[in-house]
Amino acid sequence: MSATATTAVASATAAAVASATAAVASAAAAVAASAATVVSAAAAVVSATAAVVSAAAVVATTVVTAAVAAVVTAAVASVVSVVSVASVAVPVVAVGVIGGVIRVGTGRAGDAGCAERQGESGEQAGDQPERP
Repeated sequence: MSATATTAVASATAAAVASATAAVASAAAAVAASAATVVSAAAAVVSATAAVVSAAAVVATTVVTAAVAAVVTAAVASVVSVVSVASVAVPVVAVGVIGGVIRVGTGRAGDAGCAERQGESGEQAGDQPERP
């Protein structure tokens, strides 16, 4: 083989090696890109999972808040009911119930005998002197 032929073969071989090296580098870059895609997809799955967990926490918090609100509402209603009953019952007990009639404001202030004299033909007690 002549020197020119040897140089030509060596050049062709070098070109083939360079081409193969470039192909390997390209394949390595493709593998790296694929790995990056897989990592990105995994990150997206983690993010979606975190979003689901966060949404579940919001729902749980909302349910607990609604339950607490219902309990507070019931407690306030009970207190209001007790206060309402007490606001009617306490004055009735304080004034007294006599013969099924609540006696409030009978007669004038300081006129203790007025309740016994109400049937005196429309007269107010103390307007006229006592009859013999």
